[in-house]
Amino acid sequence: MSVNQFCQVNTECTKATEESQKIFLTDKRRQELLVLVLIFAVFSSGGINRVANKISVVPFNDFSAFTSVPTAFAYVAVYAVILFVRWMMGYVPTEQFSFVLKSDPDEVTSTGYLRYWQKLPPLKLFIIMGIMDALANVLVLIATPSVSSDLTSLIPQTIIIFTIICGIIMLRARYSLLQCVSALLVIVGSVVGLFPLQGGGSSSTNVISDDILLAFSSLPSAVSYTLRELVFRKRNDLDIFIVSLISSVFQLIVSPLMVPISFIFDPQLNDISLW
Repeated sequence: MSVNQFCQVNTECTKATEESQKIFLTDKRRQELLVLVLIFAVFSSGGINRVANKISVVPFNDFSAFTSVPTAFAYVAVYAVILFVRWMMGYVPTEQFSFVLKSDPDEVTSTGYLRYWQKLPPLKLFIIMGIMDALANVLVLIATPSVSSDLTSLIPQTIIIFTIICGIIMLRARYSLLQCVSALLVIVGSVVGLFPLQGGGSSSTNVISDDILLAFSSLPSAVSYTLRELVFRKRNDLDIFIVSLISSVFQLIVSPLMVPISFIFDPQLNDISLW
């Protein structure tokens, strides 16, 4: 190879490398922009959901817990449509649907009664998810009508500390000092926002304060989210809409059974005839 040919090849390689770098940087910027857009969408949809939830439950007042059933049905319908479209487009392999019913012999590592639990297929986790989601939804609907709009967005931030606790217990997760301090600041902010509004007293006759009830409604949600993380650790390529749909089906089944909880937390309902 002559010197001129070598220089020409070297020049072409350099140009190709520069073009590849430009494409990589362009794709990276697109991904960063997509992440920012998705973060904004999450915050926006979360705020809209809180406002819409407050608007929808106020007219029902003491009977807001009954709306948990149509809400669960809406979850199932939306997730089913999205999953069906993704399956038809080939994004979701058919064999992923069987994961829920297949037990893994390698997971049976304990003796005694615990080994019977480990022998059960992952469906057990989806059932617990549905129960936790149904319980959380009912508790939120019971408490929301009596809680001010600003606290409706502030108090549920307690889910952060509950998620950390569930992660430590169920996933054996470890968190950095910065993460713990950040979670503590969120809790302190919630408490600071809560107590000034409690000074005037509450006219509610509920067994437990609606503010406290709303705060602890995040605990079942935290358990459900942690179980989802556990499922994805078992199979990280599992489509998220399969998880959401199956857990929502069990939420729909359990939701009617959770409605009587409203009679426990609001004794006034015992004096109201439903017929």
